[in-house]
Amino acid sequence: MKNAKPQKNPEDRHPFFDQISQLWRNKTAVLGLVIITIFILSAILATYLSPHDPIETSLTISSNRRCGMRPAPGKISWAPMT
Repeated sequence: MKNAKPQKNPEDRHPFFDQISQLWRNKTAVLGLVIITIFILSAILATYLSPHDPIETSLTISSNRRCGMRPAPGKISWAPMT
C-alpha cells in the first residue's frame, strides 16, 4: 500500500472549476459564449477579413455603370457624371 495515492476531497476543489463545469452543462450559456467569442475574434481579425478601406469605397454613378447598374428612373443623380 505504499504506492497508493491519497484520495482527493471534492471540497478541496477551487470554486472556479465548479463554475466552469456548471457553465459547460448549460447549453444556452455555451451558445452565448461561442457567439461572444466569434464577435471578439472578428473584431481582432477585422483587418484580415476585410482588407479594403470602407472610406475609399466609391459609390458614384460611373462606378455603378461599370458594375452594370443603372440609376433609378426619375431620380436626380447625386454624383457627377464622368
